[in-house]
Amino acid sequence: MNELSIGDLIAIPCQVEEGPFDEEKLVQFDTLDGVVSGFVQSEDLQEDGGQWFVKAKVRDLSQGYLTVHVAGSFFSTNGLANFASNTDFQRLAA
Repeated sequence: MNELSIGDLIAIPCQVEEGPFDEEKLVQFDTLDGVVSGFVQSEDLQEDGGQWFVKAKVRDLSQGYLTVHVAGSFFSTNGLANFASNTDFQRLAA
C-alpha cells in the first residue's frame, strides 16, 4: 500500500444503486466494523472498468487500521469507517 497521510483522499470500492434523487446514489461497502450503506452525492462516485468507488478522506492512522470519512447520509454511521491498514486504496487527486 502507498503510504497514506491524514487528509489524503482515497477511493473505496463500493456497490452502487439508484437513489431517491438523480444526484444521489445508494452505496454499500465493507469495513472492519461490517457493511456500511447509505446515500452519497453522485459527484463523490467514480466508475472504472465496471467497478464503482466512493471518495473518502483519511481521518486517522492507527496501528493496524485507518479511519476515513465518507460524505453522505448513512444508516449505521456518521460517515466514519475503519479499514485494515494494509488495504490497498487508490489515492485521489485533491
